[in-house]
Amino acid sequence: MSIQKKIMLTVFSGLLFLGVIMFLIASSSVKKMGAEQIQLLKATMMEEKKQKLKNIVELAVSEIQGVYESKEMDDAAKKALVFKLIQDMRYDNSGYLWINDMTPTMVYHPMNQALNGNDLSTLADPDGKRLFVEMAKVCRESGEGVVGYKWAKPGFDEPVDKLSYVKLIQSLNWIVGSGIYIDDVDAAIAVKTAEVKARMAAQRNILITAILAAFVLTLALTYVVSKRISDPLKQARDMLEDIAQGEGDLTRRLEIKSSDEVGDLSRWFNTFVEKLQRIMKKIAENSYRVDESSTDLSTVSQSMSEEVQDTATRSNNVASATRQMDNNITSVAAALEEASTNLNLVAASAEEMTSTVTEISQNTERAKSISEQGVVQANSASEKMALMEKVSLKIGTVTDSISEISEQTNLLALNATIEAARAGEAGKGFAVVANEIKELAAQTAISTEDIKREISDMQSTTGATVDEIKQVVGIIGQINDIIVTIAAAVEEQSVVTGEISGNISNASEGVALVTQNMNESSSVSNEISKDIQGVSQATEKISSSSEQVRSSSQLLKNMAAELKLIIDGFKV
Repeated sequence: MSIQKKIMLTVFSGLLFLGVIMFLIASSSVKKMGAEQIQLLKATMMEEKKQKLKNIVELAVSEIQGVYESKEMDDAAKKALVFKLIQDMRYDNSGYLWINDMTPTMVYHPMNQALNGNDLSTLADPDGKRLFVEMAKVCRESGEGVVGYKWAKPGFDEPVDKLSYVKLIQSLNWIVGSGIYIDDVDAAIAVKTAEVKARMAAQRNILITAILAAFVLTLALTYVVSKRISDPLKQARDMLEDIAQGEGDLTRRLEIKSSDEVGDLSRWFNTFVEKLQRIMKKIAENSYRVDESSTDLSTVSQSMSEEVQDTATRSNNVASATRQMDNNITSVAAALEEASTNLNLVAASAEEMTSTVTEISQNTERAKSISEQGVVQANSASEKMALMEKVSLKIGTVTDSISEISEQTNLLALNATIEAARAGEAGKGFAVVANEIKELAAQTAISTEDIKREISDMQSTTGATVDEIKQVVGIIGQINDIIVTIAAAVEEQSVVTGEISGNISNASEGVALVTQNMNESSSVSNEISKDIQGVSQATEKISSSSEQVRSSSQLLKNMAAELKLIIDGFKV
């Protein structure tokens, strides 16, 4: 059920309940007022009749007392005069007075002479009320008062309500009374009741008409107000549905038509969507930067891998040259050993010695060429390793940039989560997207940290390799110097071959010196071989690290593509 229908139903129920309550209250109030008016009419009419009876009775009592105060008549004449007064005191055509005593016995009744002198204590109305006993009781207690009972009208048999006023004349022990029928009061009350009911019906109809008019007007106003409330909410719902399941258009805004709470809701919703749009734009920009950085990192790692392969090849070449130089040095050592053995036969084998010296000169020249080649290759390896060290530093800078981007992405995802939480139910779809972005940012940070650790290891290994290659270059330089010395010595031996016999002692010393230098060269060659082996191992490790860097950069690129796919689901 829509909010507009809920509001209409709620207002309808409230109005119906309020209308029923108002109708019941108004009806009860009108009914109460009618009852009060009827009661007031009855009380007024009864009071008027009581006052009228009182005046008549008091007038009669005054006349009777006046008669009995006269000294000119005896008691019999006075009584006869009083009866004559009572007979003549008629009013309203049917009104009359009577006299009874306290026993009670009827003294004089002008309308029913048969009651005169009779005991009235047993006379009762149709309800069983002994009216004359009640009159005597009232006079005994108060001296005068009102007594109500039922009595038939003259000429009628049906008794009706009658009200009598009685007053005691203590000097005579008489009760003077007069009654008046009050059926006219009941008739007047019936008329008044009919009038009240008619007025109540008219007021009820007016009230129903007013309630219905207010009901219809309120429903119309409620419809207009509820529509102004529900329409912006429907727009907000449609926008949220489009963002969550449709094109994700974050460029749309709600139209603000009022300055009330609904207008505030629309305004804050637009503010929220605007913030989310900025966040998504920033995340999109960062995802593009991450993608570009991962591509650069992959390119750098590929280049580094190629350089490492080239360095490995050159290291293998240096190792081969070193092994060949070691073989040559071994050959030279063997030749020198043979020369030392045959030194005593030098004089007889000068030609053979010349041939041997020539061979030594050739081998020395070859060793010199090989050592020079080793120096060139070692320098090239040193330059490659230096370039590799610069590349690794550049990779470190790239990984720092990626780490900053991942931290900024994580912060933006956190802001998106906070904004979605403020939106409550409307922001649950954004919270899911923000959480996925935050997880991608966290994975990016972890991968970047792994890359930084591998690059740090590679930088350390590269530095060590550069130092070792520098040592290799120095050792090869020493070997080259030694070989040059050997070449000079051999050349000198060639020049002084003719003087071998005379300088056999010098030759022996020269052979001993050459043998010592060859031993040193062999030791240096072994050290070079070990260093080159260390270079190969470091190169293999750098190659492995480079492959890990390439894999991590590919993983980072995939993450950036996935993040870009999520961002592309929104129109910003």
